[in-house]
Amino acid sequence: MFSFAESAVNAGENVYQLSVRLGVSAGEAAKFNRIMQFTGVDTQTAATAFTRLDRTLVKGGKSADAMQAYLSQYGVSLKAANGNLLPLNQQIDAMAKGYERAKAEGKGEEFVMQTMGNRGMELIKTFENLKTAKEAAAKVKTTGLNINQMHDAYVDMQALKMQASQLQLSLASAFAPLVQELMPMIMPALQKLAQYIKENKETLASLAVNGAKEYIANISKPHKERLFGVFGAKLVEAGAPITAYLRNYSNKKMTSRLNLPYNKEIGLPEALPFSAKSGEVLIGLGYIPKGTKVLSKRLIAGTGTNVPIHTALPKLMNSYGIDYKWQKWVGTIESDVYSFDIHWYFHRKAGYVSFKLKHRKNKI
Repeated sequence: MFSFAESAVNAGENVYQLSVRLGVSAGEAAKFNRIMQFTGVDTQTAATAFTRLDRTLVKGGKSADAMQAYLSQYGVSLKAANGNLLPLNQQIDAMAKGYERAKAEGKGEEFVMQTMGNRGMELIKTFENLKTAKEAAAKVKTTGLNINQMHDAYVDMQALKMQASQLQLSLASAFAPLVQELMPMIMPALQKLAQYIKENKETLASLAVNGAKEYIANISKPHKERLFGVFGAKLVEAGAPITAYLRNYSNKKMTSRLNLPYNKEIGLPEALPFSAKSGEVLIGLGYIPKGTKVLSKRLIAGTGTNVPIHTALPKLMNSYGIDYKWQKWVGTIESDVYSFDIHWYFHRKAGYVSFKLKHRKNKI
């Protein structure tokens, strides 16, 4: 009975949590969830993107004014006449229409990046297929789950699981003396197993890797990207080692491979001048020569991170005539006298551009 009910309870709990997170009714949350499923977009990713956009508009100030001004360029308003935010699924309709207008100007991707953020780029699939998704979702006959009842059942089931774990501990305590008697017989077998693993570790490792590859080959694209990151997923699909890009591997902090330092050096394409600070006497030339190597590079914003590139992104896209997939990097240049922090932008089709001396620190 527990197993039979669990799938319905979990489904109801998921909708309950989504409705609480988004501050909408259960019906709105369920409809939102169905549309995302039909368009192949992760529901949590979409919810986060809309929540971030709504917070920007609600909190007021310069950020809200700038966002509203940008939306207005494409005829989008996410507020009703009384100033309150529109219901979530009406916001999706409005954003889809804004995307179509921006796309007609060749700025569809820029529109989504500026409003929904880097992670929200996945919503392009929803905006382009919204009409079909809504028609398909309308045909679905829902089960009429009472999500409040399912939430209460979920809480009760979690309590039951906790009680069961306590019973397991009690049974383990009761059987501990028996285990103690059996250990002398079990230990030799475990020692033989350890020896076997030692002698055949390469074969066993290959079996594990092949099993992992088979599993990864059969999961969805969003699932792969959660495991490896966007770029890591592509590299693993191309045959790169799984453990090189797997997040949380060996208890490491979850991180994208793009946040790790590169070993490759980059030479400055042009000299970077710097001037004396108040009361300072410069030592040397007063500029970093062209071709100087930039070291310890690290990705700090743009594609591959959770941090969007704000002001510079439209300028980069217009200047180079390419898409939104820009990155912002930071590196250092060390001399005997100074330590320099250098920032620049990167795109696979443009290379390394717009180098800028951000900070200078005196060593002496």
